[in-house]
Amino acid sequence: MGTPVKFLLLISILLVLGSSPVRAASLSPEETAELYYRAWLNFDRGSMVRLDKEWGSPDSGPRYVDMELVTDPVAWQLKYKGSNAPKGTTSEQQNQFAKLWVASTKRARCKAEPARIGAQLPTGAFLARIKMNCVVADAEPAFRKLKAGAKPDDLGDGGRMPSADLMKQMAEAAMAAPVTHKITTEIQLVSGADKRVWRVGSGDVQPETGIDGVSAVFISQMLQSGLLR
Repeated sequence: MGTPVKFLLLISILLVLGSSPVRAASLSPEETAELYYRAWLNFDRGSMVRLDKEWGSPDSGPRYVDMELVTDPVAWQLKYKGSNAPKGTTSEQQNQFAKLWVASTKRARCKAEPARIGAQLPTGAFLARIKMNCVVADAEPAFRKLKAGAKPDDLGDGGRMPSADLMKQMAEAAMAAPVTHKITTEIQLVSGADKRVWRVGSGDVQPETGIDGVSAVFISQMLQSGLLR
């Protein structure tokens, strides 16, 4: 085969390879878990986009991929959780609470331990359990200072949110607090027999995600400080 022919053959091969779609490597269970925590706790758009490429958006059922959340987490909170507010809550209180909710986990940082993959389930799927070591803002000392200077009517309880002004100060305190409070939670992921794509929830299996445990730290800090009674 002459040199010109070899050259043309090489060009043809390169053109074919260049036109073939390149699929991103599948995520490991640990990578999937960390992306999920960053998407839902830090509202990281890049992480949610990567999960969307890996999983796609289901037609029904729980929304484990939600681009609305990372586009505007405050608006998401108002849209999907605003109806849970106690009776008599003002729109300004709802708005400040949404901002407080975003501030409560926005700076959390979580690292996955090696996954523990169990035996194959009767359905053919595999379940992976992954411990997530997280650090979140330690806002309790700042909350105690706010409590000391707050009026009784500004505080919240089981039937009333804190005042809008107090929640604004709480959100600012949360964003300024050192990220030093440690908590370990667990996320469970499901994969098919090929163990290629790991998902949060699949078919009849709806595993726990562990992110509520991270959010609960903030609620505990508010209760311990006395800002919620």
